[in-house]
Amino acid sequence: MTDHKITIVEVTESEKGVRKIPRSYRSVTGRAQASGETVPYESTLERDFAYLADFDDEVDTIISQPLCIRYRVNNGRLRRYTVDFLLKFRPL
Repeated sequence: MTDHKITIVEVTESEKGVRKIPRSYRSVTGRAQASGETVPYESTLERDFAYLADFDDEVDTIISQPLCIRYRVNNGRLRRYTVDFLLKFRPL
């Protein structure tokens, strides 16, 4: 088994999203009506997740593309990962 070292370089966070989802004619993109707002998505899985989260009474807010993590892998190459959604729950 190979050891993989990952070093986090930067974390960017935004309530408005760290990246915009452009329209695409090659894949499914759009906006779902959820939690009183439109939530952008870039796959049918993301769309379905937004709709399901909207049905949960404990979910207060759904934020699309809220967080980007930039990291460096073993070979020194810089990569990034953008989180699809952040759910904020109502206080109990």
